[in-house]
Amino acid sequence: STSLVLTDDKFPANTDIIVDGVEVSIHTSCSKPIFIGQTLSFPGGFLNLTAFNTDAGLDERACDGNIPPPDPICIICGDDSSISGDSKPKLTSLTFDLSGLSFTSIDVDGGPSIASI
Repeated sequence: STSLVLTDDKFPANTDIIVDGVEVSIHTSCSKPIFIGQTLSFPGGFLNLTAFNTDAGLDERACDGNIPPPDPICIICGDDSSISGDSKPKLTSLTFDLSGLSFTSIDVDGGPSIASI
């Protein structure tokens, strides 16, 4: 399957992903939960969050295979973070599965760059 990989030294409060002109925002400052399996919906389908990295060296392997559905067991950040004593690690990359999305263009606004599609 095809993946969208976003990278940044420090993600902003919100990252806007634009698919075929439709903008969807994901909160990326870690003041709200982000979790493996989280989806962003677009008219052409959805993006599914499958991997991440933080400045503390944590990645999706810290989830121990506890990936939803139905419950967000591996919460990357937020008050209920299940992978770190620090509830606000800094994200350095997010990877989304594109297999559920039909698109002709993808762009990002708000800070991170597209490392690969």
